[in-house]
Amino acid sequence: MITDKELCADFKNHHRKRLAPKRYDCNATTQAEFTMHLFYRKEFKMVLDTLLKLTNDNLKSCISSIQPLFTQPFNKSNIPFCLFPHQAV
Repeated sequence: MITDKELCADFKNHHRKRLAPKRYDCNATTQAEFTMHLFYRKEFKMVLDTLLKLTNDNLKSCISSIQPLFTQPFNKSNIPFCLFPHQAV
């Protein structure tokens, strides 16, 4: 389980304050507000997007692998065995 101390330390390691360039604006109060909540929200969305993309790719490959089973016409010559031998013609 991740503690609050670990979250704060991780936030401090991976985040830096975004300041406006000094040649345009010398006022430090115009810096962007980027809280720990917003930082982890952005990280969570990146992980979620990655999982959705991988799931979508996996689903497409599964569908493409079983699609030939449903494209062949179904008739008696395609069936290798008879399920009900007493009804065979």
